[in-house]
Amino acid sequence: MSHDHHHEGASSLTLHGKTVKILEHWIKHNHEHAQNYNKWANEIKDNIDENVSLFLKEAADLTLSINKKFEEAVKLLKEIKK
Repeated sequence: MSHDHHHEGASSLTLHGKTVKILEHWIKHNHEHAQNYNKWANEIKDNIDENVSLFLKEAADLTLSINKKFEEAVKLLKEIKK
């Protein structure tokens, strides 16, 4: 999985705009990570150990719960709109 980060044009944004952009980026990035954790959890469950798989599934769930906080922050920022 690639971790390319491109921020062209970000310097012309306000702090408000930059914050929205980075939060949206983190949401997408975390979603990709959670999908990957679940993929590995399923592979491990089928081939190694179900208990180890449960830890990875929990990590995926925690990652998505972090996204909920980021989504709430984006929603609030868009309501503030500066």
